[in-house]
Amino acid sequence: MTKPDPIPARLTALKSMSFTQLKSEWQTIFATTAPINSRAFLESRLAYRIQELT
Repeated sequence: MTKPDPIPARLTALKSMSFTQLKSEWQTIFATTAPINSRAFLESRLAYRIQELT
């Protein structure tokens, strides 16, 4: 039995995160503070990076 792919769930979760949570996720993934205060930018760049890392 294979494990379900966590990537789609992580990408979906980005939409429901608060702006503060998105910035925290950015800090976790990129090890730096978020460069700009644009929710759309953070969501799209985080989604890309999550997929890139897999």
